[in-house]
Amino acid sequence: MKLMAFFISALVGFVSLSSEILWVRVISYSFFTLPQAFGLVLIIFLIGISLGSLYGKNYCTRDDNSLYKISFYLLGFSALVDILFLALSVYVASINQNILLLGIFTFAVFFCAFFKSMVFPIVHHIGSNSSNNIGKKVSFIYFGNILGSFLGPIITGFILLDIFTTFETFILLICMTFIVGIISLVMSKKFDIKSFAFIFLVIASIILLGTYLINTPISNFIFMKKSEYKIDSSIENKNGIIDIFKDERNNSVVFGSGMYDGMMNIDLENNQNKIERAYILSILHDNPKKVLLIGLSTGSWLQVIVGFPSVEEIKVIEINPGYIELIKNNKFSKLLNSPKIKFITDDGRRWLKKNPDEKFDSIVMNTTFHYRSNTSNLLSYEFFELAQSRLNKKGFLFFNATGSDEAFKTVNLVFKNTFKYMNCIIATDTNIAFDYQKAFLDIARIRGMDKQPIFDIKKKKDINLINSILREPIVPYQNVFSDKDSDILIIKDTDPVNEYKRGFLYQIFN
Repeated sequence: MKLMAFFISALVGFVSLSSEILWVRVISYSFFTLPQAFGLVLIIFLIGISLGSLYGKNYCTRDDNSLYKISFYLLGFSALVDILFLALSVYVASINQNILLLGIFTFAVFFCAFFKSMVFPIVHHIGSNSSNNIGKKVSFIYFGNILGSFLGPIITGFILLDIFTTFETFILLICMTFIVGIISLVMSKKFDIKSFAFIFLVIASIILLGTYLINTPISNFIFMKKSEYKIDSSIENKNGIIDIFKDERNNSVVFGSGMYDGMMNIDLENNQNKIERAYILSILHDNPKKVLLIGLSTGSWLQVIVGFPSVEEIKVIEINPGYIELIKNNKFSKLLNSPKIKFITDDGRRWLKKNPDEKFDSIVMNTTFHYRSNTSNLLSYEFFELAQSRLNKKGFLFFNATGSDEAFKTVNLVFKNTFKYMNCIIATDTNIAFDYQKAFLDIARIRGMDKQPIFDIKKKKDINLINSILREPIVPYQNVFSDKDSDILIIKDTDPVNEYKRGFLYQIFN
């Protein structure tokens, strides 16, 4: 009896914490990967656990067989509620009702924790229901719950999500929850028509709603005008979710973990992804040979940079191997075989710390939106100091600030000279003199995927395209703020103001 209580306690802990991991993933994905998403799930989850445990103790006056029967119904209801709320949230997201979706997520996380935690005091009571060694028996059952809670996030987060999709993993955990409930029913030895009817109800719900979920793209959770994009494919792994859409012009548009990540395009005539930001890199250094690209995304920027005549080596640091898979299946697949390029799966900041002897002529980051969770790792004062130490004498850092004044001010405190080009920042410790004629020729020398020059300066059309790149001004920091930057905060590792400057609800509803 004690061993079975230990077993149930461990499995309930496993599915509870695993479910929390999945709800964090789904809610974060749905709401722009905001850092507050984790805190929201955690507080609701803890409230559910505390109230469930408090309420569950009321059943502990009954005999062990009755308690097993109650555990069966509680875990059955938990499985039923989990699959119902998950399917409902997918449907509501598909019709762009984000206020309602937030409410559904709240109830889903609460009841996910509530029903499972009601079993917690019950199994403790069953496992220690004698007058001898009560403390020892309680600690044994509690150890089982902690063990399951420890293993759940590890196995689910690092293994299951690399094998199954998010919805498939959800369904697997829901099935596991109900199987534990069935085991509890068997232990109760109390079988009746109501039990079998309930089993049929739960199994039918899992089959019907599970089929709906498996055949529904997770991209339904992304808020956008559904008429603009049509889902083409998705890549899911433990690192995140990559969605590839087709727009009205049949361009491939990529979303990473629920946010716009870029477009597969290097054509200035079809310039919807501001690809001139990649071309401008060719004029910022007299003879760039070694480049570090942190973040692969669609591969568009890499395709432009590899065409710079002087570039001999490009190291690409990408934390999510799913982007390599994305490149394999698109028009930039030849990049994977380029002798100039070395792909490294790692965190960009961690890799820089591990390789202090590596120096580069340029470090390039097409950074994601500055308010997303963990972006301060690449926008903080400490990171900019690290990047500065990895640049050669005339090297520069180029990154997408996505409109963050905080990032611009922070990098300006580290480097001697900083400039703004569109929504990107150029930071260097050397003086940059822009000669229009030289810049024009530098861009004209860039080669395309066929290793032939992209531009023919004998054609007026191509001359105009190059001029469109140079037409965008490169503006010094002092001209942007005119010394009126005292109210702008600095991004630090210990104070990621870019992520928390505005609240969760403000970001969602604005």
